[in-house]
Amino acid sequence: MDMRGLLPAPEAASKKVDPKLWPVDRHVAAFINTRYDLNLEPQMAALNDSAPERAYSGMLSVLAVYTYKQYRGGPGKRCLALPLGTVD
Repeated sequence: MDMRGLLPAPEAASKKVDPKLWPVDRHVAAFINTRYDLNLEPQMAALNDSAPERAYSGMLSVLAVYTYKQYRGGPGKRCLALPLGTVD
């Protein structure tokens, strides 16, 4: 599976899932990190932080790195639409 193969799953899930749930957790981030060798150690540390703001920041950073690596040549026709709720 290449990186583009990962997009359809969260895209489809975004239409069915509670918008307060995070689209990326540490397990998804670990899969992306090991599968594509992105060196997400700082993001993983942030995701595991007990402070919700830091964990949320880590999740957004994982998405940013993943998106950058996927669309280095510019965005394609599809953009990832994920429900990003608020941190309570």
